[in-house]
Amino acid sequence: MRNLLSIFFALILLHVGTGAPAIAQSSAGLLEEVQARYESIDGIQARFVQTVESEFASARRTEGTLYLAGPRYRVETDQQTFVTDGSTTWIYSPGQKQVIINRASDDGSDLTPQTFFTDYAARYAIDTSRDTTAAGTSFTILDLKPSVPDASFEDVRLWVNPASRIIERLRVRDANGSVITIRLQDISINPGLSDTRFRFDPPEDVEVVDLRSS
Repeated sequence: MRNLLSIFFALILLHVGTGAPAIAQSSAGLLEEVQARYESIDGIQARFVQTVESEFASARRTEGTLYLAGPRYRVETDQQTFVTDGSTTWIYSPGQKQVIINRASDDGSDLTPQTFFTDYAARYAIDTSRDTTAAGTSFTILDLKPSVPDASFEDVRLWVNPASRIIERLRVRDANGSVITIRLQDISINPGLSDTRFRFDPPEDVEVVDLRSS
């Protein structure tokens, strides 16, 4: 399952002015505040743009819509739709007329939207921080380094909106050297996401591959 989601996030998902790098003591608890903020809200809806850069392939860009509520998420692009209700995951590829169903991982090993936006406080420490402004919006930029051996990324840069305590942009580098950049747009906090948003009913004319019994 990790491979499928890793491929997705490697295929989908501004130049921002920066100030002089410096350790910001006031940012020491910001990761915990971001984590607490995500835990206090019911959900987020946003459009996203993701780019992937690698020395082995040309840069790739994909756009889509993200719905995120704790461990539940729905990611829609032109090529695929990924949905989980926390226990079951559906991957729908309309071009192939196929839906793959599997159990959602409960050990944190999958790369999911939760990994990218809400799972930093326990696995990373702030290396440097600085404030900047882009397109009229203020951000605190946090550069993170892993604090535990099983962290998913080698290094992380987050653009946190200090007013909302929401991550609006991020850039991560994995162990293979690939750089993934994600930018959220038209962010809606607590948009009233229904439970049905995080379930998927396969169309009648598609092949259903159910891996839960394998």
